[in-house]
Amino acid sequence: MLRRIKYLTSTVCPHLKTEEEGQFKCMVLGSIIDPLALPCLSRYWECPYYLQALREKELREAEVVPEEKPVEKKEEAVEVAREEAEVVEEFPVTMPTLLMEKELEERVERIFRDFKVLDEYWSRYEKEAKRVLESWERVRDSLVSFNRTLNNLIETIEVELKEIELRRSLGLIDEDQYMELKSKLEEKINKYREELERLENTLTQAERKALEHQQRAFASAPLIRTKLKLGLTKLENMFKEGKISEGLFIKLKDEITKALGEGVEQGGGE
Repeated sequence: MLRRIKYLTSTVCPHLKTEEEGQFKCMVLGSIIDPLALPCLSRYWECPYYLQALREKELREAEVVPEEKPVEKKEEAVEVAREEAEVVEEFPVTMPTLLMEKELEERVERIFRDFKVLDEYWSRYEKEAKRVLESWERVRDSLVSFNRTLNNLIETIEVELKEIELRRSLGLIDEDQYMELKSKLEEKINKYREELERLENTLTQAERKALEHQQRAFASAPLIRTKLKLGLTKLENMFKEGKISEGLFIKLKDEITKALGEGVEQGGGE
């Protein structure tokens, strides 16, 4: 049987259609697809869905126009199938519009610039957070030492108050002397107690802020590593299922592996 065929003049699958929303639809599957995950824009004649549609079309034509067909040898049948996979029947080909508008390209470029700025801010924040937290540890040690000194002074004055109370009861000092000494000691102890309260509030607030920045700067590392590992597993499954090309798989795998390596250096390992 002679059939009129036309050799390929396009690398776009004739069954690939562009939807109004800018998505791509495979007319064979009847669903939205990612044309980069399938050979829709390259060697589409190797796609199993394209070959399926081609065979179904031939079967329909054979049912409409019955025709005797000589028995072919197995080798000849394989050769014919290979030739049919390299040609396309004559019917209109819709060329999808793949070029982005200039405005959209500029928006994409701008968002990548913003991402870069965020990366720089985050890197700077991590370095500053480490510096400030180390400085806070030294200041905290000094504040704790001062706190201990204030507590010792307060305990000493409390002992002195009890002592002058005893001296008055034993008649060693009169009432006027007692009141004068008591007034001076109470003035000191009240001052130290106010300073101690202020110091303890400062310690509490500073420690709370330090903890917040520790969680922001360092505690997120395990979560990021977990997400990257899940992404790597998903990527490998997509490649095994034929949803992405080998080139894209290798490129993305290298990026994820590199990110995991940097996470080990920054997070100190697992």
